Amino acid sequence: MRLDYELTKTTPVSCRFVFAAFLLSAPATTVYAQQPALRDPALFHDRVVRVIHQLASRQLPVGDTLVTWTSQPVLFHTSAIGTDTARAGLLRGDRMLGTATVTWAIGEPTTFAVEWTTPGKPTLDIRGVRRGTVLRITGTHDTVLHVPVRRWAVADYGMEALLIPLLRELPRNAAQRIAVFRPFGMHWDTLTAMVRPQGATLIAELRDAQHSRTWMVIGDGQHLLWLHQQGQEMERRPLEGTARYAEYARIRDLLADLR
Repeated sequence: MRLDYELTKTTPVSCRFVFAAFLLSAPATTVYAQQPALRDPALFHDRVVRVIHQLASRQLPVGDTLVTWTSQPVLFHTSAIGTDTARAGLLRGDRMLGTATVTWAIGEPTTFAVEWTTPGKPTLDIRGVRRGTVLRITGTHDTVLHVPVRRWAVADYGMEALLIPLLRELPRNAAQRIAVFRPFGMHWDTLTAMVRPQGATLIAELRDAQHSRTWMVIGDGQHLLWLHQQGQEMERRPLEGTARYAEYARIRDLLADLR
């Protein structure tokens, strides 16, 4: 079976322990010794599929499957980015699961629906509709927000693939300020984005208010192939054994310059 299916900027230690318990049920030398070059990618792929099915309490969006790594896998992601609809999912080791759907028109979000669930805890359900210059929020929160004057997107932490519809429309090789609405925390972040083409990919560099940088490599204008945050021993990349991983492998040499 092949699946091409963080609310916070850090991953709880408990999540890392849960993932390790599932993925290391076979000896480490068999599963992913000498990380990140796995010795048995097919076996690792199948273990990830098993983890997703065992931990997920509901369906993740079907699309590309990616894994966030530190010294081991810590988060599982899915994304499907189209011309007018972007979907993403995130699964943590404590079974917290987020799903998001954002619709776009004329280069801006028009609606979004975000749901975060953890077994035994209340569901967070945030929905938004743009009406002119305001964003009407309903669900767990009910409020009206002003739409930023600058270009903007909707994406919780860990769902950066949802930024792709905006990033692919930005001018090339020119720094531009963008706003990102975070439904989980009900707040806006302001980032500086720089997008440049390299071969068949787009490389996006995002700087936050503390000047911390995040790099995203985007293939075909819709597939997240790699993500890395400055100062963190982490990376997000496609799951081994998927078509997207083959794309990642082809561009892996250019990533050394982005670390």
